[in-house]
Amino acid sequence: MYKFFFILFILVISSINASCPEDFFEDNCGNCWLPYCYDLLNDESKFDLNLEECSSKDYEWILPDSEKHIYSNKFCDDSCPENFMSDDCGKCWSGFCYSFFSKGLNGDPAHSVYYDLKPEECKAYGYNYYQPNNRFNPYWNSQCTKVQKKSFYEKYSRMIPISALVIGLYFVLQ
Repeated sequence: MYKFFFILFILVISSINASCPEDFFEDNCGNCWLPYCYDLLNDESKFDLNLEECSSKDYEWILPDSEKHIYSNKFCDDSCPENFMSDDCGKCWSGFCYSFFSKGLNGDPAHSVYYDLKPEECKAYGYNYYQPNNRFNPYWNSQCTKVQKKSFYEKYSRMIPISALVIGLYFVLQ
């Protein structure tokens, strides 16, 4: 029973300290990348298609941990791919098109994000295009670790309730 709670504790702590936003994968350089759909015929990478759409078009789904990924593990020296910017933490981010309150493309809901649209295309649809360093980009500088002195409680405030819960459950279920 002890092993179960120990494993649960490790999983909870790991998920709290995850370093990339949802749907992104971290490479060995610490950069966060999205999987994408690759159209071999036209030599195009499509970040706005999901796995099902990709498969239905006979394209190849490329995960960031694959050797085929065009960006993963290739930008370890604080440089970024073309059309990307490096934030204060040295992470690479691209601009994006955001539909805000308007309906998205192809039946997508409002508040849809598109990485494949160029700024001109985005504006033609009536959406807003945001550069990576825009103050409304939720990912910009989101992966920085702040180096400042914190009290014991500030350092471990997330872990204390979880630890107490795990220890309490251990004694209750014994």
